[in-house]
Amino acid sequence: MADIFSSIINFFVKEVNRRVRKYIVDVASLLIKTVILAIMGVEFIILGALFLLISLVKYASIYIPVWAAWLLGGFIALIIGCLIMLAMLVRKS
Repeated sequence: MADIFSSIINFFVKEVNRRVRKYIVDVASLLIKTVILAIMGVEFIILGALFLLISLVKYASIYIPVWAAWLLGGFIALIIGCLIMLAMLVRKS
């Protein structure tokens, strides 16, 4: 009689173990995929912002000196970065 209960308990333990492992692997793979996609998205955003800033400087250097165009582009990037940081701080609290 003890063997029957022991085998039933072993079966349930193995089944729970298998399902928990599958769940953990699924959650971990989903988390890894999400993080990788987020990193790729941030890289593309940074690259796009860089190209926009360079094109802004090239365009502005037609009308103002190059050093002033770079200064203008830097200030614009600084203001956008500060606004994004403020938006994130407000959302967090």
